[in-house]
Amino acid sequence: MKHSSLRNDRSIESGIVVAVLAAGRGTRFGGGKLDADLGGRPVGQWATDSAEHAGFLRRLIVTAPQPPRFAGQLQGWERVINHERDNGIAGSIRAAAEAANPCKRLVIMLADMPFIEPEFLRALAQGSAVTFTEYPGGKFGVPAAFPARVFENLASLTGEQGAASLDWGEAICLLPPDNAASLRDIDTQEMLSQIVREL
Repeated sequence: MKHSSLRNDRSIESGIVVAVLAAGRGTRFGGGKLDADLGGRPVGQWATDSAEHAGFLRRLIVTAPQPPRFAGQLQGWERVINHERDNGIAGSIRAAAEAANPCKRLVIMLADMPFIEPEFLRALAQGSAVTFTEYPGGKFGVPAAFPARVFENLASLTGEQGAASLDWGEAICLLPPDNAASLRDIDTQEMLSQIVREL
């Protein structure tokens, strides 16, 4: 799959924030996943490039105290440290929501999902509902977007509990991408090798 390299000049207002979660250990990969080469760029940079091309003016990168190399080279990003990375993804989500304030909407994406399209991120940024990505088979998850009024819900997450597991007390929106293959993530070196062969 070819990742779009066209910069989108339509800026998303600064009150809508994107956060790329990049604090995981990548244990199934063997470590160093987000800095591994994918088509001449680190794996994690594909996600941050998509966020930039989408037009987000305010961008957060959530890392462990020792960040991946690619994260230290980003310009125009605010680094948010998750001091609870050993306790699962919930700590990164909470850190992102806390750092995003004040804002009116937060889009959360994962650094190991390199093929999320900028236009899909723009779609998530729109509206005022809690919005999740709809996966094939009816499951839903990240990338996802949350209005500021539900940040208290995000603060209640613990361990490996993702936001899709919460009872939101309101109608949520599910948004499928145009191409389901864009939702692939990289968990193992074998998966990375397969994707490299396809590029």
